[in-house]
Amino acid sequence: MITTLCEFLFPGSFVSESDVRTVATREPPLDIPPAAFAYRFYNVAKETVTLDGGEVMTVYGKLRSVSGWHYPEAQVFTVDEVKALHDCDHDIRNMAANGWARMVRSRHGNWQPFGDDDRLVDAHGMPWEAVRGDRCGECGQEPDACYCAEEAEPKEL
Repeated sequence: MITTLCEFLFPGSFVSESDVRTVATREPPLDIPPAAFAYRFYNVAKETVTLDGGEVMTVYGKLRSVSGWHYPEAQVFTVDEVKALHDCDHDIRNMAANGWARMVRSRHGNWQPFGDDDRLVDAHGMPWEAVRGDRCGECGQEPDACYCAEEAEPKEL
């Protein structure tokens, strides 16, 4: 049986905490926990098997159809915008070392890399462009401030 799962990320002390829930659909509206700063979907094959000795186990296959991360109520920034916002060399060095052209500041204030398949959504999982009208669905910026169409190259420090 193929099962669709949703993995939610929560702020942690050193790394993000996660919680995985079975969902009926990937379509919004979605019941996003208020403490979650991101989520993604994926499918897995799930099967219940009986082992020698009668023990029953549920086994899961590889992750399939993995979506990008969805960031509710977040905002995307370039390297230069991150530099202008604060003096956190750690974030800027991470961006440069990992080749990240953009980062997202979540609704809880933590920073994460923002990949090509990632999306901004509202608190119920609705795509940003459907909620914010003419704003870009990737970066959340007004059309004249959107840089998504530009070639995204990591900048040297």
